[in-house]
Amino acid sequence: MIDAVEPGTKLYVRNKRPEGLKQFTAQKTLLFVHGATLPGEAIFDFPLEGLSWTDYIAQRGWDVYLVDVRGYGRSTRPPEMDQPAASNPPIATSDVAVRDVGSAIDFILQRRGVSKLSLVGYSWGTVAVRQESDGYCGGGSACCFAGSVGAGALRKAGAHDHPFPT
Repeated sequence: MIDAVEPGTKLYVRNKRPEGLKQFTAQKTLLFVHGATLPGEAIFDFPLEGLSWTDYIAQRGWDVYLVDVRGYGRSTRPPEMDQPAASNPPIATSDVAVRDVGSAIDFILQRRGVSKLSLVGYSWGTVAVRQESDGYCGGGSACCFAGSVGAGALRKAGAHDHPFPT
């Protein structure tokens, strides 16, 4: 668990990498960001025939992370979630997700001593990745928008210019 920007909010961050990996590079550091319906583990770390997407990427020498935005998975559940939905405005808005993803990025960059990383956003997660991608995509790092929200806006932001490295 890492701290979010707001005090008292913790974000679940999961990491997988080859057991012997000791040197970390921007070119092989990756953060997955989930969509609006399921937390990161259910999307990126769910094994199909014994292998998840995070396992697959990590086995190829990558330092792989996923983050759960507050209110999802193992991250802090805001108290408003214990009340009827009609009693509150949406809790985990895109702005909140952008801040939470930014906290995860800052944590990973500091932990690994890298200046950039690659980002994969799925569905609603593409919104946070698009907002946080300035300075991270390109120069050996990449952004991938899977099942993206607002594909026209992503193209306008230049997302098509950053193919995901193999």
